[in-house]
Amino acid sequence: MSKPPTFVPPACARAERLVTERGEFAVLDARPARGERGTALLVPGYTGSKEDFIALLEPLAEAGFRVVAVDGRGQYETPGPADEAAYARPELAADVLAQVAAVRGP
Repeated sequence: MSKPPTFVPPACARAERLVTERGEFAVLDARPARGERGTALLVPGYTGSKEDFIALLEPLAEAGFRVVAVDGRGQYETPGPADEAAYARPELAADVLAQVAAVRGP
């Protein structure tokens, strides 16, 4: 995980849990002050975390997007199974599809 200048999310973002059909994931959920233009789901790389996107949350929210930065399974604040098979690409892809469905945004 890269280390951003701060781990404190901007005022527009809240630390939450995203409940999906594949389990719960820790997220930072940033909302625009005025109408939403769409939703951006930010998914970190294999060794990353949602905090990798802290610098993007406020600018994207100011541009009118709801921004959801997620910890994948086994990343930072989202636990994951010990079984290595749970981290195969098809499993991780299924997690992302479940996250998209749970966010419910354009």
